Amino acid sequence: MPDPQTIRYYDQNAAEVARRYEAMGSGLDALLPFLFRGCRTVLEIGSGSGRDAARLLALGLDVHAVEPSAGLLEASQGIHPELRGRVFPGLLPGSLPPQLRPKYDAILLSAVLMHIPDGELFDSVFQLRERLEERGRVVLSMPTERPDVPGGSDRDERGRLMIVRPVAQVRLLFERLGFDLENEWTSEDSGGRKILWKTLLFRLSGSSRGRAIDQVESIINADRKTATYKLALIRALSNLATTSWAQGKWEDGDTVSVPLSEVSDRWLLTTGRCWKAVRICRRSSPSWNLFPATRSVNNAKRDKLPSAGLLRRQQEVGAGRFGREIRVNKVGGASDAAPARRLSATGLP
Repeated sequence: MPDPQTIRYYDQNAAEVARRYEAMGSGLDALLPFLFRGCRTVLEIGSGSGRDAARLLALGLDVHAVEPSAGLLEASQGIHPELRGRVFPGLLPGSLPPQLRPKYDAILLSAVLMHIPDGELFDSVFQLRERLEERGRVVLSMPTERPDVPGGSDRDERGRLMIVRPVAQVRLLFERLGFDLENEWTSEDSGGRKILWKTLLFRLSGSSRGRAIDQVESIINADRKTATYKLALIRALSNLATTSWAQGKWEDGDTVSVPLSEVSDRWLLTTGRCWKAVRICRRSSPSWNLFPATRSVNNAKRDKLPSAGLLRRQQEVGAGRFGREIRVNKVGGASDAAPARRLSATGLP
């Protein structure tokens, strides 16, 4: 459900917020005729004062709108009486009103995405897709810079949830759910605030094949070959991307960091067999040495695989002699002569 603190702010300040929205106008005004050209039906999520919905209605489009704040919904119908019977209470995700059409040609989300918590973002976009006609489009505007949001916080000075997400993160999520990015625009705030806005136009893809990268990822996840440790690492990252995408943290420069423990668990366990892994923690650069656990102790010397006794001695000597520490834990269930060992995920730094 939407953030209660954010909804409470809009309910308590509905009259002032609606007046401010109407006075500043919409940054999308000049783009609306182009963005929705060829559309007949449009759904707006988070209609606020009704400003954009009224503009779309004036363009001759059949418009429905959803607003989670009861105060703003009431204010919008007072300002725009032509919207009566077209604006309904509802939440994204999970609780869209039954009065809506099953499908729409286009959906508009103006300054809405930043109010959706991370844990509900996937479900929200998925629900948008379910409400679109084939080749339908989504138009959304989102802030890329907000000086009123303190560093390290997801709330602005008014207490509203205000998640400033990288455009690449939003684009990736939509693309994974079958959308293509057709165009994007950058604009300054129409109210003169020091806020930078990005408008994105997505279209639901008519192809059932999906992106090439998703097809490759699907093959990697389904293929159980364990020929090399590199393939195991690629499979681990692919599995993490498809099952726990929220674990990724978007950094500057459109890079993503993921917890090492999540990667190591999948690296060692998603191959479908046990591995013998020794993590050598050097003071300068930690590294992984992975060996398939299908070889017996008799082959250890030939494969340069340290014996259990040597591991124990090195562990006792530790950093004092070798400048490194080796930690291993036994893993049961191996059918080989040599018991498999791996580093416990909980032992990661």
